[in-house]
Amino acid sequence: MVKEKNFFIVSSVAESLVLFRGELIQELVSRGFNIQVLAPNLNRKNSYTDKLNAWGVRLLNLPIVGAKISLLRDIYAIFVMIIYFLRFNPHYVLSYNLKPVLLSNLICWIFKTKKRFIIITGLGYFFLDHKINSIATRIIKIFYNFTLKRASKIFFQNQDDMNLFKKMFKIPSNKTVLTNGSGVNIDYFKSKSLPKEKRFLMIARLIKAKGVKEYLLSAQIIKKKYPFINFNLVGFFENNIDSINKDFVESFVNEGVLNFLGKLEDVRDEISNSSIFVLPSYREGMPRTVLEAMSVGRPIITSNVPGCKDTVKDGVNGFLIEPKSIQSLVHAMEKMINLDDVALSNMGKQSRLIAEQKYDVNKVNKNILSNFFNND
Repeated sequence: MVKEKNFFIVSSVAESLVLFRGELIQELVSRGFNIQVLAPNLNRKNSYTDKLNAWGVRLLNLPIVGAKISLLRDIYAIFVMIIYFLRFNPHYVLSYNLKPVLLSNLICWIFKTKKRFIIITGLGYFFLDHKINSIATRIIKIFYNFTLKRASKIFFQNQDDMNLFKKMFKIPSNKTVLTNGSGVNIDYFKSKSLPKEKRFLMIARLIKAKGVKEYLLSAQIIKKKYPFINFNLVGFFENNIDSINKDFVESFVNEGVLNFLGKLEDVRDEISNSSIFVLPSYREGMPRTVLEAMSVGRPIITSNVPGCKDTVKDGVNGFLIEPKSIQSLVHAMEKMINLDDVALSNMGKQSRLIAEQKYDVNKVNKNILSNFFNND
């Protein structure tokens, strides 16, 4: 196996390799690269591993546990990764998510890997306001400082994150690249006309930082005033420090406030059946679910925070709200409810237009790939 063709992609979420990097992986395979993906649960057979296998990708299981700090498991993950590096000796390593970035780039330094690429998909839990001065965050900053200065290129999904990291870690401008998120496949997420009934939808990991609590409480308020309005929630519970309690969500379901649909492998039908998409997140890199809803042609309600605010022109394709504010979210929901069908449809058309012009995955990947190989 030729070393120069070995390309590692390291993540802490196996599904993201297909959902967020699928088109990029397929393009790299078509260029003749030997792609090895490293992530947890790749030893399990499911639709995601089936797709990766069908693309001709080698699956390397990696025992990383989310954002939780587990010293023994993390040391074991490093040991496993070292074995993979010894076996395949990659020429290129692309990593994203906190632990994969920090751990894989430490090993890249040990092995003197030539090409090291990092995607900052967001700041994550440890960089939220209430954690920014914690001991854990300070330790992470030390590792980031070591890692980022040795990267070949660092890709950021919004300008705010890029500015913050450049200032915090003194990263030179020639190492940073701004992308429009991970993009969205506008042919897969086709534009659909709005349904007759007004229905709100949120799709997210069920963690506090996504604004799940605000969505549920706002839905409760709206439902009392507008009982004919429906609310749906799609997502899955996580076992981490920022998780939403399952009983808390079920209490709103039992009250008749909303329908909880759990985890869906294909969200297209659910987006098509909705009329307004909501993501009251506290901060994002670039919210993929919002991009998917925009591609389908849905008006958006999202927070006026980094990442989220880049997707909405306030009053054009949706409304921006104050983060962590139930009052602001309720107000935006009421404005959507009171829009006539033509105005709501026009907002959806604007969302689709922005998705086509700015977030088309082919345009995003062209930018990323040009920075992978511009010095080869």
